[in-house]
Amino acid sequence: MSYEGYCDIASIKPRVLIEDTDETYDDALETAGTEASRMIDEKLRPYKSIAGTEETKEPFVFATIPLTAEIIPDIIAEICADLAAGCFKRRHRPQEFNAGWFNQGLTKLQDFINGNWHKGAFGFTESESEEEEAGEESWEEQLFNIIAAIKGTGWTNETLVKIVADIAVADAIIDAIKAKTDTIVWENITTIDSLIDAIKAETDKIRHVFFDARYAMTPTVDSVASSSETSLTAGSITVTFPIGSSRNRAYVVATLHVANKSDATHKIGLTLQKQKDAEGYADIVDLTANPPISLVEVDGSMATFVIICDVTSLIDNSGSTYYFKWLVDSSNAGAVNYTSNFVLVIEFCMHVE
Repeated sequence: MSYEGYCDIASIKPRVLIEDTDETYDDALETAGTEASRMIDEKLRPYKSIAGTEETKEPFVFATIPLTAEIIPDIIAEICADLAAGCFKRRHRPQEFNAGWFNQGLTKLQDFINGNWHKGAFGFTESESEEEEAGEESWEEQLFNIIAAIKGTGWTNETLVKIVADIAVADAIIDAIKAKTDTIVWENITTIDSLIDAIKAETDKIRHVFFDARYAMTPTVDSVASSSETSLTAGSITVTFPIGSSRNRAYVVATLHVANKSDATHKIGLTLQKQKDAEGYADIVDLTANPPISLVEVDGSMATFVIICDVTSLIDNSGSTYYFKWLVDSSNAGAVNYTSNFVLVIEFCMHVE
């Protein structure tokens, strides 16, 4: 399916801090651009019938919704990129989402609408209304006169103007809501339930905080004199999630300090393994094909290896015990001391009332 957004994904990337040459998120960015464009369609739809007539201040002719590429103003493309940045972060980087780009896009869109189809505080269009052309009072004038007749002591004409203006703004908001709800088939309860669920899914993302917790495991020391693959002592930690929180991301920082206890040369391949409770070990990373550690033939020569690995899929349950261990495979059977150390880092998400 071809991309149908009003902005290029290249204009979205700098807003979400993605390099122009990075194509990893191109599909997700196109989805966000399409979502933003359909939002713009719904905001412009109530004005389609008056677009391109004498009532508009600018020659934007929106004869069809969605818009065709030939008539998309530059400002609409910018608005689309702003909204798309917010949509992308909300879905793919919720920890970074703060509605900044999204709100900026909505503000620009409302300014665009106000600047092309409204003027003044009352929201009059450029031409006179049908009532005014017929010599009749508009509803704003009628309301103004009614309030003027009942105004209390100390009220000024400016107060009345402000009241009417505020009511006009509220009326525009009500019309916008009505335009949305008019599309709903109210007899279809399933559709209504889906809308409610979709709204809840979005609002559930608003009041969340993210924080890190670090769990250090007790270092262990193993002395190995073998040229065969050997399992070192595992580190373990039982994790209890903070009340009201859920795991968002998890990483393990695995460190291995190696000390030569002989005059032999060693090339040492490594495998890092993980286990939840007693479910069995599985490889996190296998580095045996290209051994990352080399020791010269000097008793007391040393090396340290550190790696950080994503273990989000492993850390999925509060109260479980998680294990990590190294497998070492040396090219020489000379004695080597290994000191293993592991730190588990978990990013939690907590709902704030």
